[in-house]
Amino acid sequence: MPKTPKPPPPDPSPEPRDESRFWKGTDPLLITGWMVMFYLFFVGLVSAILVTINFPGPAVTDGEDAKVLNKSFHFLVHKAPLQSNGTLFLFLAFFSGVAGSFIHAAQSLASYLGNESFKRSWIPWYLLRPWIGGALGFAVFVVFSAGLVGASAMSDGAINHYGIIALGFLGGWFSKTTSDKLQEVFETLFKTNADAQRNDKLDNVQPEIESCDPLPVPKNATKLRIKGRGFQEGAKAIIDGKELTISFFSDDKLTIELSNLDRPASPKTLHLHIENPKGSERLSKPFKIPFEA
Repeated sequence: MPKTPKPPPPDPSPEPRDESRFWKGTDPLLITGWMVMFYLFFVGLVSAILVTINFPGPAVTDGEDAKVLNKSFHFLVHKAPLQSNGTLFLFLAFFSGVAGSFIHAAQSLASYLGNESFKRSWIPWYLLRPWIGGALGFAVFVVFSAGLVGASAMSDGAINHYGIIALGFLGGWFSKTTSDKLQEVFETLFKTNADAQRNDKLDNVQPEIESCDPLPVPKNATKLRIKGRGFQEGAKAIIDGKELTISFFSDDKLTIELSNLDRPASPKTLHLHIENPKGSERLSKPFKIPFEA
């Protein structure tokens, strides 16, 4: 008498997730996050100290009777001679931007760590964030000093030293707003319509089909994978006048659904076109696709 087969063992229940593991110091991602936090804190603190110890004091007279605020910029253990008050102001704007960007980056990092959603792929962003903020603080001060924002340019005597630090600090902290404002200033100064008249832009590249898989198309195939170049988002796939659904898109690959296609009853070659939504040459050359019956 044959033996009755034993039923398969039940699936082991998944182990409950240890919600506290992330905060026990055993998660390497948490350790990485704390290292990034220490880096941001160190850079922000040093920048704030540099701004504080180099804040302009009363103007002094040098050998040529020119009024200078500071003769050197203190980098903690090193002093760099300054050629003018303008050099001092640029240093202050830069390090104020670094300090301001620390707030932005630290708030973001603390939120992701608190929600246990921090990812290593964002580490370069956090490492570069303070220096991007410093560059924005520098740029904002130069734009204001040049009079591109405001009625007129500012001279050394008209500059409020607290205003320099405030511009740099806020420029680094609110980087998105700062970038948008600088873009607005640039587009206002250099407004042009020449770009719309160019005929060789990427948008005007004719789409080109290089290959199709499977080929020939079997009777039970439900998808076509197309390789080529010049595909735009919103492109259409047309086979013998029938528009088909595109389920995957990139600038060089497409996946076309064949569920809406009226298949030929006998082996036949149909023609595929890819039509881009814009450009002077939107329609690709026909690509022959043999279908099996």
